[in-house]
Amino acid sequence: MNIPKLLIQSTDAKVGLSIQQPKQHIQQPPAELQIKQPSAEISISVEKGQLFIDASQARSEYGFKTIQELEKMAAKKGYQDLLDGIARRAREGGQLMSIGKNNNALQSIAKSKTSPNSKSLGIVFIPSAKVKLDYKPAEVDINVQTKEPIINAKINKPIHNYTPGKVNVDLIQYPSLKIDWLV
Repeated sequence: MNIPKLLIQSTDAKVGLSIQQPKQHIQQPPAELQIKQPSAEISISVEKGQLFIDASQARSEYGFKTIQELEKMAAKKGYQDLLDGIARRAREGGQLMSIGKNNNALQSIAKSKTSPNSKSLGIVFIPSAKVKLDYKPAEVDINVQTKEPIINAKINKPIHNYTPGKVNVDLIQYPSLKIDWLV
């Protein structure tokens, strides 16, 4: 006996994919930066130092005198010479009054006027040469005023280009099913 056979023939479906890759482009422009630094202001004031030298004592001891000192010395010497002259005249007047008692009164007066005064030779004294110094140091005042920097920054946004990808699905082959009987 012949048994009929069932024949089944099938065809699978075929799917085709068409893929377009996404594209992305990112660019970051640099920031725009401007920096200005104003100059600092500096002021300097100086009060000069002063040196005071007082050599009047040393000059006086060496014989160099100021006008005021010379005037005082001349006035003092003139006053002393006046007193000495008065005393000498009074002494000579007393001697002349006693001319009758003393025979050599005129002779002693004449001798005192004509005899040279003896003077010693050599250094009488050594001056101390003291010089007084007084120093007032200089004063310096420095003032500095700093300035803050001026900073202007502009941040640029990134440039972003994006093309999305695509997927296309196509049915290349349709499925099929064929059934037959074979006897």
